[in-house]
Amino acid sequence: MVDGGVGAAVVDLKNSIIFGNNATDATTRDIYLDRVGGGLLTLNASYSDLGPISNKPTDPANVTLGIGVISTDPNFVNPAAGDFHPSADSPVVDSGTAVGAPTHDLDGAIHPIGAGKDMGAFEIDAAPDAFSFTPKQGAPTESWIVSSFAVVSGVSVPVNVSTVSGEYAISVDGGSSWSAWTDAPGSAPSGAWIKLRLQSWVDFFSLRTATLHIGSQSAAFVVRTISGNLDINLDGSYDAASDGLIVLRCLFGFTTQPLVENLLGDNGSQRTDPTEIATYLGHLHSQLDVDGDTLVMAMTDGLLILRHLLGLRGDALVAGALGPGASRNADGISDYITALRP
Repeated sequence: MVDGGVGAAVVDLKNSIIFGNNATDATTRDIYLDRVGGGLLTLNASYSDLGPISNKPTDPANVTLGIGVISTDPNFVNPAAGDFHPSADSPVVDSGTAVGAPTHDLDGAIHPIGAGKDMGAFEIDAAPDAFSFTPKQGAPTESWIVSSFAVVSGVSVPVNVSTVSGEYAISVDGGSSWSAWTDAPGSAPSGAWIKLRLQSWVDFFSLRTATLHIGSQSAAFVVRTISGNLDINLDGSYDAASDGLIVLRCLFGFTTQPLVENLLGDNGSQRTDPTEIATYLGHLHSQLDVDGDTLVMAMTDGLLILRHLLGLRGDALVAGALGPGASRNADGISDYITALRP
């Protein structure tokens, strides 16, 4: 409560927070102004976060809310416990002015930290350092893949944490214990370790990405699944008369028994069920674009694979079998198919 009394009272507020207060009037506003008698009461505010103001209607005070005044919950860290530091996502962070501000806050921190002066008694650093994750190559398909950990640094208060297309876990004891995996938004203090996990694709040589946001920083965790191979019937070899023709038939649209009819023989094949073979080829499909034209076609890619398994190379390999948008030449195609038969 500010009481004008007799004479003049001028209150200038700058870089201040008055919010969540219960002024002693019937309206329980944050600020109660009562100009008494012949006194003069003036409130000038700038760069401050002020809750509702109760100005006695019979003799109102002069109130000027200038530049930078907001009226939003300052989102203190824990006001019930007496911690009035603003949280990382508080609207008062970097919203004050350095003009006329003290050089240090109540913790002794030098003003300002970050992009500007914070409103209130405490200056925080809410801009975390950049971080990154090492990509994972050759991951198993349909599996949970866990990243290395990132360390929350460069901040003086807890920061918001969230993820896109994955889950994260937090350790606050240097990795001795971890929270449960979650995709729900949360927060983490300075020094915390955070790791990501995502489920890899069912298809071979396919990418999946999860992104972790720590405050204003973010980084992606990229996972590529293992490469498939051209041992379609899983007999330990790469044969034109079995693997090559099965691929060709598949790309021509053959399914069920016609896909493998008379192609398996008695050669130790461990993958013989037509449905299982069709499923395997479906997961391998993107890698069957051997000429690099973004299409997977029987008369280009299928024929090139068959010829390669027959031992053809150079012009004999590619003659009449390249798609119009092919990005690989004969040598490039040969190298690509060779990689599919390790």
